[in-house]
Amino acid sequence: MTRLKRLISKRRRWCAVSVIALTMAVVIVLATAAATSAATYDIWQPKGTYESATIGGALFETYTLGSGTGNFHPFLSFSSNDGVEEGYNTDADPRADPYLEDVSDVHTHSLAMMAVPVVKIGDNYYWELICDTNQSGSNTDLTIEELEVYAADSATITGYPFPAANATMVWDFDGDEDNTLLFNGLWGNGSGTGDLRILIPYTPGLFTSGKTWFVVYAKMGNATYPCNDGFEEFGIIKYEPTSYLTVDKITVPSGSLQGFNFTLSGYHWVKSGGDDVLEPFTTPFSLTDTAAPYQSVPLTAGVYTVTETLPDGWTLTDISGEDSSSGSTATVFLAFGESRTITFTDTQKSKIIVDKVTDPSGSSQLFEFNPSWSESNFYLDDDDTPYDSGWLVPGTYSVDELGVTGW
Repeated sequence: MTRLKRLISKRRRWCAVSVIALTMAVVIVLATAAATSAATYDIWQPKGTYESATIGGALFETYTLGSGTGNFHPFLSFSSNDGVEEGYNTDADPRADPYLEDVSDVHTHSLAMMAVPVVKIGDNYYWELICDTNQSGSNTDLTIEELEVYAADSATITGYPFPAANATMVWDFDGDEDNTLLFNGLWGNGSGTGDLRILIPYTPGLFTSGKTWFVVYAKMGNATYPCNDGFEEFGIIKYEPTSYLTVDKITVPSGSLQGFNFTLSGYHWVKSGGDDVLEPFTTPFSLTDTAAPYQSVPLTAGVYTVTETLPDGWTLTDISGEDSSSGSTATVFLAFGESRTITFTDTQKSKIIVDKVTDPSGSSQLFEFNPSWSESNFYLDDDDTPYDSGWLVPGTYSVDELGVTGW
């Protein structure tokens, strides 16, 4: 009876907190002042009862790793004796920063942005993170107080808060508020199966910034709901490769037999010393306009790039099907079980040849020409080798001969 009363009391308390959270959410929507407000998002539920909350476009949901889904691999692990834990993932020495004092160097390491698993909901892509906690059975309540995601320029970044030159904030748990997330730290099926899934919205343009490392700073627990037993960990799931990428080639004019070289880049899981580890890979391939499109081997969920090396005399005029592009490199998100196609369209360049003929022939008189495709004029006499414009993209051009007295 005592246990039943305690559970009923606890459920009532969560209901009260939920009402407060809802009331404050309404205030936030209606407020126009710039002052920071506080909001508590309560998704505490007994094991097996699903609950979720959306914070700053990110989805937080109760979660446990199902049988056959994959394996949990932590990249950030921390613990503390005072009930509040914080830190971030890096390959740097944990003693290099006071914010790393709670961090375990055994399960904490850098994580390439391209290696983070991708989830697609509707037309939107998200990075998937799993939070696995170790609360004791006597008090399973736990909070997330801070959560920030960065794109960093180094696997060994230190010095939180990070300088803007070294790390770009991708997503912030607080935004303009001071948020807290309350959840059940024993919702999952045990250590290594997760208690919370976090889907961070993809930010376009990140892969052209040169900051390619995925860094998570987190702070968990408070005086009321402290971390009370073991390590808290953030990690990713090793999914089996079930995604495919197709690359097609179109030329203008069509039907060209010119070969075009490409490189597919990404991350895949390999065995190293008996452990599963993520390693980068590259796969070269070639295409012509008349060849069948390239079909990748099965790929794990993540981010991939395809880079074309343009042959002499051709220009890249279009890339379609990608999420973003820079120069001749296309970046594409692949969710679990998804198949996507990228098409590269290249246009053959042309040249303009200008020759000079005089009457009578063989004159050494120089004649000046003004081409529309260049800021520099050129000169020819009757005996000179004809002028070569070099490769030009298809278009309309003109060249004017400047008058010479007596001609």
